[in-house]
Amino acid sequence: MQFTKRLVVAGALCIVSLAAPLSARQAAPGVPTTVVITLEPRRGKTVPQIEQADITVRQDREKRPVTGFTPLGEQAKTQFLLMIDDSA
Repeated sequence: MQFTKRLVVAGALCIVSLAAPLSARQAAPGVPTTVVITLEPRRGKTVPQIEQADITVRQDREKRPVTGFTPLGEQAKTQFLLMIDDSA
């Protein structure tokens, strides 16, 4: 009887200790981010139409929701990014 009671208590402690890290792993609230996506057509082709469902966002290999999508089209201003990496 005493052994069974100790075994049940030990099992309960194991379950609680395993469940604690899983509950602490929930995602923290994120910071809103804006991204500009540029599409270029292949040779002789036109730029395909793209919808919000066509976009996938991943953070730390986990899929994140796309909360908004606004095609800029002809209203888009040209943006230029130049990255110089002198680490080599």
